[in-house]
Amino acid sequence: AVPGSALLQVLVVPGNPGNANYYLPFMEMLHLAFSGRADIMACSHAGHDTGPTNSGERVFDLNEQIQHKADFIRQQLLQ
Repeated sequence: AVPGSALLQVLVVPGNPGNANYYLPFMEMLHLAFSGRADIMACSHAGHDTGPTNSGERVFDLNEQIQHKADFIRQQLLQ
């Protein structure tokens, strides 16, 4: 689904491990459970994926992790 096209948006925030790829089977199950009528997205913890926040050289504290999720929500869900 195209983000923002569904009436329901589900954001999966990982636990441990903090990489969203680990949760793909769960996200696929949610998508099927909602008959494809929900946008299912995930946001890995900063530093836990292969994206721009993962230089492998620093650890993000709790406030930075919270800010990372808030930025994701503003950029991806509130467009």
